[in-house]
Parts: sequence; C-alpha cells; structure tokens
Amino acid sequence: ESSGVYLLDTFQGQPQIVEVQQTAGDINRNTKGNIFRGAINPIAGLKQTIELDGAHAAVQAHVDVPAFYLKPDDQDKPDQPAQPQQPQQPQQPIVPFDRFRIVRTEVKNGKRIVGDVKRQVTGKISQEQHLVKTTITNVTGGWLKLTPIESLAPGEYAIVEMMGKEGMNLYVWDFGVNPKAPANPNPWKPDAKPDAKPETAPTAKPEN
Repeated sequence: ESSGVYLLDTFQGQPQIVEVQQTAGDINRNTKGNIFRGAINPIAGLKQTIELDGAHAAVQAHVDVPAFYLKPDDQDKPDQPAQPQQPQQPQQPIVPFDRFRIVRTEVKNGKRIVGDVKRQVTGKISQEQHLVKTTITNVTGGWLKLTPIESLAPGEYAIVEMMGKEGMNLYVWDFGVNPKAPANPNPWKPDAKPDAKPETAPTAKPEN
C-alpha cells in the first residue's frame, strides 16, 4: 500500500496486519462535516471537546503493546518532478517525531472523548489529552513505526496527528485494546507454507 495506518496484531497466536481507518472527530456542537485536516479554532476562552461516535472502535488490538505502521498521504506527491538524488547528504527525517501520538480516550455517554481544546485570549490554542508515551522510527519506503513504550491498559485509544499551531487534525485513527475481543475483519495473514513433501524411502534393487 502507498499510504495508510496498519496495526500489527497477534490473534490466537497468529500475527496479523489490520488496516485502521480514519474516523471523523466531532466537536461537541455536532459540527461533523468537511473538516479534513481542518484547524481547530474555538472561540477565545471557550473549551471544546473532541468526540468520536460509539463506545468502541471497529479495530481492537489483542496485544497490550501494539505496533502501528503508518505513512501519511502527503508523502506521495506524484505531480511533482522527481528530484535528483544526492547520496552525499544524510537522509532527513520524513516527519517530525512528535507529529503522530497515541491518546487514551475517555468513554462517556456512548462516545469517546479524544481531548479538550481551548483557545486563550492571546490566540494560543492549548490541548488537554491523555497522551501515551511512544517511540517512532523510520522504516523502509517512507513508513513510520509507532509503538507505545509501556503496556496499554484495556480501553479505547486513538492515533492523532498534531499540526503545530493549527492544533490537532480532527480525523484520527481509532482503535481499542482488548485481549478478549473477537477477530478483526479482513486481516492480512501470513502466507500458509505448502506442506513439505515426505521424504521417499530409497527403493531396494532386486537381487540377481
């Protein structure tokens, strides 16, 4: 795949890759709509809550230290001419290492609270979230690997994209942690190895 977010999970002893879809966060005034990569711009002094519909995410990790592989769409720019490679220069980081974070969500009234956003009178936007300590590393092909440093308690979480001064992207990748959850739909599984052919015993030559 050229981009996306994927969970490396283990279900019943088998490793699986599960795609995590983006979910639209809803400002608590029911303003869900075309807010893709939109800046959060609350009124000065007013706190707003970012919510996700439903008490549980569609994707559930069965391990308490899940690994996520992600590649943002803006890393693919086919319309731009390819730049000549300069092997003498060290490779630059693809994205800031604090751009993607894992947040523990709080379930209230059938919704998951991702966090609160407040705009100060000075214009500065502050965010209150239950951030999880994570590590992020570059892997092949422009992909990133995001993993929590510590085990995640069972519950609901989301991967959020921090957009600097613009605040947080309202589209998040939500998931849960539940060792007892049923299987995730449509996972990628390891290719089954063909059964090894049994060794044939050497045939004895008839005696003359």
